[in-house]
Amino acid sequence: MKTENKNPRCEVRIQFDMNSMTKDELNALFESQKLLLKAGIYFDTGAGGGKRDWEFDWSLKGPVKVKLKNPVEKIARICHQVNKAYCESQKDDSQVDWEDAPEWQKTPVINGVKLYMDNPDLSPSASHEAWLAEKEGDGWKYGVVKNESLKTHPCCVGFEDLPVNQQAKDFIFKAIVNAIREGGE
Repeated sequence: MKTENKNPRCEVRIQFDMNSMTKDELNALFESQKLLLKAGIYFDTGAGGGKRDWEFDWSLKGPVKVKLKNPVEKIARICHQVNKAYCESQKDDSQVDWEDAPEWQKTPVINGVKLYMDNPDLSPSASHEAWLAEKEGDGWKYGVVKNESLKTHPCCVGFEDLPVNQQAKDFIFKAIVNAIREGGE
């Protein structure tokens, strides 16, 4: 078996030599596919639409693509949950789980993931400035306390004016996105 990372957006090519596989190995391969499907990973055998091509019978003579469904949102969820844990380590219990987060919190995280997926060498300060521009464009402004109804946020300042523990979030975010983008999920 040989693997090859062709696309840094969580796509991996796996090629199997069917002639060298035993029946037990083939059965294990098909069982693995079932488990991976449960984990949100699907197989594109070239049939289109990410479905198995029974006529092609998933012969694996050619490369088989394994892709994450909605990789940006999955990475955004990971970033959010890590940020929540980091905040809790700083005695800030204001963050909710991704599933309970309002769209005004989710959208900038998703956009931040997309930004790093397209610009992996972007600095944490440039990422923060993009976040700040998005927030200001939505009517947010600086406030000592984060308040959705008043649209105030204590991080609505330039990166250099953030406390170090807030700047750390931007470095952590970049590290997560780039680790996964490089195939580390």
